[in-house]
Amino acid sequence: MQPVMQAVKTATVGLGRVIQNQGQKIFLQSLSYATVARKRNLGEFQVSKLTQEFDKVLDTNGDGFIDKDDIDGLKKKMVKFAQNKWTKPYQDPPYTTHFESFWEILYEYADIQPKDGRISRDEWLHLWTDIVTDIKEVNFDLLPQWVKLHAQGIFPVMDYHGDGQITIDEYKAFWQTICDFNFVSDERIQEYFNHMTENGKYPIDLKRFQYLYTDFCLSNDPETPGKYLGGPIEHIRGLKGGRQDIQRLRR
Repeated sequence: MQPVMQAVKTATVGLGRVIQNQGQKIFLQSLSYATVARKRNLGEFQVSKLTQEFDKVLDTNGDGFIDKDDIDGLKKKMVKFAQNKWTKPYQDPPYTTHFESFWEILYEYADIQPKDGRISRDEWLHLWTDIVTDIKEVNFDLLPQWVKLHAQGIFPVMDYHGDGQITIDEYKAFWQTICDFNFVSDERIQEYFNHMTENGKYPIDLKRFQYLYTDFCLSNDPETPGKYLGGPIEHIRGLKGGRQDIQRLRR
């Protein structure tokens, strides 16, 4: 009887695993559908900015996904920029020391589908839907840790003079190098910078940078000061996501 009992036990365990796997699949699908429905909380302007962040900053190989290789590619861009531009003695920017944590935390939060080692644009927008839904004020301290790591790493790289403030030349050089925004005129760059500093009233020190970054991520108002922190936002219409994503996801 022992072999029979063992066979029954094995079959029972196997059936249990099948049921568990099916349940997990249904749960993940339900989670995905629910998140897509909540994505209606993202306005078109928010989707446009977040899509630009995905396509022009994080997806460095342009394949429509973010993976560890993309993050490594961004790290190399940051290091090269710092090596070429910094007037202070070169050392690894803080961004590079946080890369492993940044990617691990981002991947854990954003990849809600069965784990495949990469983050799709939909998963990216799903994640931000949850963030925007949960955070009701422009407060850097309320952002998730991986978002703060991203912002805190960018600032000292962009501030290549090391004086604690972002100048218009630093802003321009950073986005031209990191995202190839070489087509934007100096007049436009000046307009963006004036918008962020409110015509020089608020210099972009770390505290102001954190405020602008939070505003860029969360606000659906195209008149708020943070909209240009991620580069020339009016040029995003030609990018891969944007309006088509919103129309498709709202059906």
